[in-house]
Amino acid sequence: RLPNNLQGLKSLQEMDLSYNQLSGTIPVSLGSLYNLQSLRLGYNMFTGTLPDSFKALTALDTLDVEVNFLVGTVPASWASMTQLEHVWLSYNPQLGGCLPKGWSGKVKDAHTLGSRIWRFC
Repeated sequence: RLPNNLQGLKSLQEMDLSYNQLSGTIPVSLGSLYNLQSLRLGYNMFTGTLPDSFKALTALDTLDVEVNFLVGTVPASWASMTQLEHVWLSYNPQLGGCLPKGWSGKVKDAHTLGSRIWRFC
């Protein structure tokens, strides 16, 4: 489980917690890490929805949350993540909906296999 009080890591640019058997929900406080450019949380056991707070991660270039147990949809507010080029959402079978239209033409690498996510709509 990740602690909820991560907001003190303001200068952090990369976080890779893949393959750590982490569980619980993805902490909303990760959305306060404004300088984060790469966030990798794949291959864990996270549950719940994708945090709307990630809309503040405007410097984020890479987001990996594949192979977890996430549900719901990709928040439309994530369209503000204009630097995002690589997004891995695959193998979250209860994750569905659309990728934000604002990402079309900007995201170069979007993996959605094994989820119910449609491309941009």
